[in-house]
Amino acid sequence: MNVIVLISGTSGSGKTYIVREIIKELPFNTSLLYLGSKNKLAGYLWDEPPLAIMGNYSAACGGCDSLSWKGASDEIEQEIIRQRDLGRSVILEGLLVGTWGVARMGRLVPYGLINILLDTPVEECVASVEARRAEKAAATGKELKPFNPDNTVGKHGGLLSVLPLRRAAGIPVEVLSREAALARVREIVL
Repeated sequence: MNVIVLISGTSGSGKTYIVREIIKELPFNTSLLYLGSKNKLAGYLWDEPPLAIMGNYSAACGGCDSLSWKGASDEIEQEIIRQRDLGRSVILEGLLVGTWGVARMGRLVPYGLINILLDTPVEECVASVEARRAEKAAATGKELKPFNPDNTVGKHGGLLSVLPLRRAAGIPVEVLSREAALARVREIVL
């Protein structure tokens, strides 16, 4: 059965980590998917298993957050449905898609949407974001600027606060740890 797996969580929760681990387990014969007026790399396609992974994973912060142009969410949604109609399961993650409203997510439920919400502790998320920032500064030779965790903490609470709204709207949400989510995604799509 083909499904749409939308992994949501705050920055540093492990969304990109999970998808990168899945990509490591897939065959190398992949096709690239481009979207948007700027023809941006928007995903990867496999025929066996029949799978589409939306987003760009060539940068440290991967996923659908790299797909940010006017109308990107509409194009991503249309492409998800198109890939499902072609017989592929779809995986997507990122703050952009993880914070989609219940109306947009609700439109994907008939196509087999499963929303996996990562319950990574906020302290672990903040530490992960800080480590990623330090790595980037070291790699580019730039000075590491002070980090304000308020945005990460706020998004963490915001995602947990919409959980009842999503479930009330009939969106299947599974709240899982990073490792449990990785096992669940493997079970669903591999």
